[in-house]
Amino acid sequence: MGRGTLWVHAFKKALGKRIQGLMVVQSPDSLSCRAFLVFDDGTHYELYGDIDGCKDIDKGGLAEIRETLRGWPGATVILEAAAEAK
Repeated sequence: MGRGTLWVHAFKKALGKRIQGLMVVQSPDSLSCRAFLVFDDGTHYELYGDIDGCKDIDKGGLAEIRETLRGWPGATVILEAAAEAK
């Protein structure tokens, strides 16, 4: 895996954690942002760089996402994981 995908290992560790808080920060001397996902176990994960997202939360899970990806020629899934239901 290349440098740009090292975060997939951290995402695997986030499975099953519950997000308790979120902080998004933009520095005045940069156009890039940092987003911090804060978990209820006293840990957090930081995302940084050019962070974009769609306009809202969408319905559907992994199966629906896989179906959407069928229309994206050349798309490569580099991480697909799910936490066990509690």
